Amino acid sequence: SRYLAAMIYEANNKWDDAYIAYSETYKLAPDWPRLKSDLVRSSYYSRRLDDHMSWKKKFPEIDFTPTTP
Repeated sequence: SRYLAAMIYEANNKWDDAYIAYSETYKLAPDWPRLKSDLVRSSYYSRRLDDHMSWKKKFPEIDFTPTTP
């Protein structure tokens, strides 16, 4: 349910709420592959740049290019 909430927040451009929900989902299901790109993207758009850099370092295989959300 956290993941669904994150998707809804993201669809409404509530990036900080989306990032928090994605992070909570990661704590429960760290092996879920989709979360990697969700965490990188949402941390950037929520302006949590320290977290963003940490996720990019943890998941170097994720190619993220910012666009206008």
